[in-house]
Parts: sequence; C-alpha cells; structure tokens
Amino acid sequence: MEAFFNNKSIFSVLNKWKIHLAIVAVAAIILGALISSPIIIKPKFKSFTVLYPVNLPVVSEESQTEQMLQLIQSTDIRNRVFKAMDIAKHYEIDTNSNKYWMTDLITEWESNVSFRKTEYESVEIEALDTDPVIASKIVDSLIHFYNKKVQSLHRSKSQEVVVIAKTEKDKKKRQIDSLEKHLKFIRDTFGILDYKIQTREYSRASYGGRESKEMQSLVKNLKEKGGEYMLTDSMLWSAMKYYNQLQIYYENNIRDVQKELTYAHLVSTPYPADKKTYPVRWVIVLMTTISSLILAVIAIIFIESKRTTASVKEEKTKDS
Repeated sequence: MEAFFNNKSIFSVLNKWKIHLAIVAVAAIILGALISSPIIIKPKFKSFTVLYPVNLPVVSEESQTEQMLQLIQSTDIRNRVFKAMDIAKHYEIDTNSNKYWMTDLITEWESNVSFRKTEYESVEIEALDTDPVIASKIVDSLIHFYNKKVQSLHRSKSQEVVVIAKTEKDKKKRQIDSLEKHLKFIRDTFGILDYKIQTREYSRASYGGRESKEMQSLVKNLKEKGGEYMLTDSMLWSAMKYYNQLQIYYENNIRDVQKELTYAHLVSTPYPADKKTYPVRWVIVLMTTISSLILAVIAIIFIESKRTTASVKEEKTKDS
C-alpha cells in the first residue's frame, strides 16, 4: 500500500477508473431511488402539536411542563389510545398468535410517536404514520386522554375532600341539634329566653319597685341556669358559624368534582399533513451514492496497491 502511494497519484488512479466509478454512481442512484420508492418504504406523514400546561396543581418540585410530560407519556394514556384507535390492527400486529405482540406494539409506537419539552416550557408531540389522518388522530387522542387523566386525578382528590367535609359537616350538625335541644329545654323549663335582656329587665323592675313573685322566680332560675344557658348559647353560635364554613368548603369541592376544565393550551392544532415527511428521497439517494463511491474507491485502491506490489516484486526478481 505504501509503495502504491509512493509511485502513483490517487487522482490518476481515479481517472483511470472513472468509467467504472461513473457506472457505480449511476447504479447507486438507481438503487437509492428504488429503495426510497413507496413500494419498498411506505411514506409517512407527520402531525404535531405544541401544548402549554394550564390548571395543573403544584404537587412536587417539578414544573408544570414536566408534570404534563410525565402524564402524557403515561402507560395509562398510551393504552387508552391503543384501545380507542385499535392501533395494533393498524400496525398489522397479530395479537392472537404473537405472544410478544405488546412489546412489538410498544416498539412500533415509540418509533412513530415522540414527546419533548421545548426551550419555551411547552410540550411538543409528534406522530408519524402512513395515513396522515391517523397521525392527526393519534395526536388528538393523546390530548383528549391527557385532559381526561388530569380531570380524573383532580376529581378523585376533590371527591376525597368532599367525603371528609361531609363527615365533618354531619358531625357538626348533630352537635348543633343537641345544643338546640338542650337550649330549648332550658327555655321551656326555666323560662330563660335571653339571659342578658331578662337580667336587664329585672334590674329595671327591681330599681322601680315593680318586683313580682314571677320576677323573683325568674331571677332564681337565672342564677341557677343562667351560666349554663349562656355557655350552651355560645357553643351553639360557634358551632353554627363553623358549620357554615364547612358548608361553603363542601360546596366548593362539589363544584370542583363537577366542573369541566381543560388542562392544555394548544399553540398548534394538529391536522392531517398533505406532504410526506419520511423518507426524504434525495437524502437516501445521496447517501447511497456516496457510500457506494467510497466503497468503490477503497476497492480500487486495494486492487491498484496489489498490482503495484506485484510489479515491484517482479522487477526485483529480474534484477536479481
């Protein structure tokens, strides 16, 4: 090989083999065109969308974009798309005789569907498919099931709070009923309707010399049961105030369970592409041609080096 480079210019060698190289190039172009034809490689169309997360609660140190990315790539959402669109059938995967059909399905899915976080804190989804409508529907389905997934998580959490709030509310209502019953007993039995007003009226009557036996009896009851009445009345008002707060909290969470929200803001709406994305035919032809020419040049150098080596040996033999 060293002798070859010392005695011959690479360019002169390539010039010698130019016809052969031209034939290789033409053959490579034809081969590349055939390989990239729709008969060999089915063209694929791309559909994509860009999403910004909205209405997501803070559940960890992750950003909302990272939460969205985690959720939309979840196994649950992927499997719901599989089922809703019958992706296994579309990918021509036999789910009956192939015991590894799920692995094959996931592998095919991951080669066609991708997710990534952009530099602008959004999430980009891309789907490739031989059918542009299917590609668009895959992206739409991912968005739809993502919204349903987050809604389900929100409702589940709110439903837990609703149950807790209702339990507390019912407990407080029983306390209120008990306090009201006891307060009614004091009123009916001892005639205490309003401790402060009745005490004030007794003071006025006593000061004016209008004190009666009924008034004296009431004063006795006020002394014996007045403190109990005021404590029960205070507890009742406090319980009713807390009950009203619980009622508002309960109703707010009921609204959270029932409300319909979306959790993604679409920057780009997915649509069926009218032009294929894959394969890029000229790239395949170019790469095939370049690869073929490189291999051809390596083969030519090898052949020429062998010839040069053989020639040198022959001359040395003659000289000796």
